[in-house]
Amino acid sequence: MKLTSGIGIGSWLVSFAILLHLLILLLSISSTEVEARGGAKPKPKKISVLFKRKESKREAAVKKGRGREFDANFVKKYKKRQAKKQQKQQNRGKRDVTDAPTQDYYDLIYVTPIYFGTPVQSFDCLLDTGSGHIYVQDTTCAACEDALLETYDSSESVTYQPHGQQFSIVYGTGGVSGFYGIDDCTIGDETGNITIENQMFGQAQSVDAITLLNPYGCVIGLAGPDAWEAGVTPPVQNAIAQGLFTSPGFMVHLNSAGDDAFGTPGALFTFGGVDDLFCSPTFSGWAPLSLNSWWSFQMSSVSTGTYTSSVGWNTASDTGALVIFGPTTECTKIAKKCGGKAGAGAKRIKGQLCVKCLKSYTVNFVVNGVTYAVTDETLTLQEMTLSGKWCQFGIQDNPALSAATGLGWILGTPFIREWCQYHDVAARQIGFSKSI
Repeated sequence: MKLTSGIGIGSWLVSFAILLHLLILLLSISSTEVEARGGAKPKPKKISVLFKRKESKREAAVKKGRGREFDANFVKKYKKRQAKKQQKQQNRGKRDVTDAPTQDYYDLIYVTPIYFGTPVQSFDCLLDTGSGHIYVQDTTCAACEDALLETYDSSESVTYQPHGQQFSIVYGTGGVSGFYGIDDCTIGDETGNITIENQMFGQAQSVDAITLLNPYGCVIGLAGPDAWEAGVTPPVQNAIAQGLFTSPGFMVHLNSAGDDAFGTPGALFTFGGVDDLFCSPTFSGWAPLSLNSWWSFQMSSVSTGTYTSSVGWNTASDTGALVIFGPTTECTKIAKKCGGKAGAGAKRIKGQLCVKCLKSYTVNFVVNGVTYAVTDETLTLQEMTLSGKWCQFGIQDNPALSAATGLGWILGTPFIREWCQYHDVAARQIGFSKSI
């Protein structure tokens, strides 16, 4: 009996010692996590984020020969929505407001996983240097469920903080609205990442039908600080303030991916340093910002062949612009010189400027005394064949551009495919180096 009792006491003491050791270990881990989160700052990093190109519903329709049908349905849905909107305004006694429809070029879309919350929730995000918004589709968005995209659930995150302020983004075809929340935002993957703590972001409750066609449910704006709503600190500025980057800027490389590249790396964003994989180590030139709300600069001229226009414009670099936008006069004349001639005017199909698919040409943009050449390899959108030998042109006119934004040109994806760009947040300048 005594022997049995002795063994029982010994086992109890051993068990107690093990439990005590585990408790001390857990307390140690917890203390380390608290110190890492609220104490010592994390070591600054340079991280590279790969993007994948995704096919949209419109591009799939074009390839199946149903592009015209898709566009017709687009217009039909837009007009129906506008009619309902105007009727509501009239019923409420408000003045009539007509939004101009925008042309959506879905052929060049790059997304990357971004993570919100603890534990993390993953979302395919568009990183947009022309946007001053950050939002993710929320579980409270009923229409988002039909789009089969991921939605954010704040109840699943232990680091979430409610905010309550409302937000609204107006597009030509509708908009996105909801409320702000605060949570951790992680950029990168298992090979290297940073976590931006206490990032304010929009939780989208209402998303228009056209926006839901995009193959992403999350937008991370990377525009200048003046583009943001009061009280919202942009993610990059937030990361810099938290000491997460080795240098206060980020670099963008967009790959010229072909039709067979869907789902493969098509772009690289490098935060906290320069891209030494796909971009020349030598910068061809730098330009100071001309408008702090955009990554904008002065462009003195644009030319192709024997045509040159030297008006001078405020011009922005924008990863969210899927083509290059500019004034009607210049864009039309450039299209004609690049093989889009048809009678007295430039060739248009369904309102879009087009060029011959096999035509070789170069368009030159002069910024701060340096000429940046963009060729047919990126300007002729081969994957968007609109009518036999005609392809969609990577330069499109937008008459309302200047009045709406103060910009004359927006250099979108085709330009960025050929010229990597370093966005220097601290010095408020942008640098250009050749893609390699």
